Amino acid sequence: MNKAIFASATLSMLLTACGGSEAPQALNDGSAETEKTATASAAPEALAEANTRCRELIDRAQRDLAQTACLEALERAAETGKDSVAYGRAINNAAYLFQMNGDYEQAVAFYERALEVQRPRADAEPGPLARTLSDYGLMAVQRGDAEAALPRLERAAELLAEAGEADSEAMAALMGDTAEAHEIAGDLDAAVAWYERSLAAYRKAQGERHANVGIAMNNLGMAFHQKKEYAKADPLLRDAYALLEEQLGAKHPVSDVARRNISDNAAMMESPPQAPALDADTTAADST
Repeated sequence: MNKAIFASATLSMLLTACGGSEAPQALNDGSAETEKTATASAAPEALAEANTRCRELIDRAQRDLAQTACLEALERAAETGKDSVAYGRAINNAAYLFQMNGDYEQAVAFYERALEVQRPRADAEPGPLARTLSDYGLMAVQRGDAEAALPRLERAAELLAEAGEADSEAMAALMGDTAEAHEIAGDLDAAVAWYERSLAAYRKAQGERHANVGIAMNNLGMAFHQKKEYAKADPLLRDAYALLEEQLGAKHPVSDVARRNISDNAAMMESPPQAPALDADTTAADST
């Protein structure tokens, strides 16, 4: 059986099982009660580690390893109860994995299940629900559905602020996703405003010289480009490329896109300045 299909089927069965009856009890082999207690106390930490590893592997695009980690997290989550914070996080991570694999039907089912778990706990613990709504909103952005994306992203921003993460990297990313949703909807003024907020948030969260600042600056410049405000776009795009070249290297794919954006924007200006040339002697990109 194809590995991706196997993972999809297995995760789906686990979702059904976790949402149903009690998880089966482990067999009692007569071991000491103290060992049982120690295992129980270690379970939340192990589940948290499994959830974290699952998400990190997805973000690194190590999909096969992520499938294994996410399955482990879901199996552990089944033992914690279907209303736990860790369970909701495991379900959301599985949804995100399906999303990154392009299996949107499965992703929707998992996101909706995660929301069922997390919404009743939102007042006490807004952070997990914010993450799910943010991921779910991003999926709608990726599919070009601004109407579905915007309410999820806006609610996620409210919840992140309630969770004390108003100045976090997560909030900066969320603002960028919201900007893109407005761009898809054709509201370029709103897109510019949200890209500006995203850039300011990244600077506050990660400092002036982080690559994410360069990416946010590029996105803002391209929003001005879309508005045909090429003179406003030009310095933003040039500063973005300079920062990305510094942090990632001149031949990194992200840097290359930023450099080409300068050329595309310059071509639309009345007296276009030249885009920076890529040094022919430059070898493989540096990495951070």
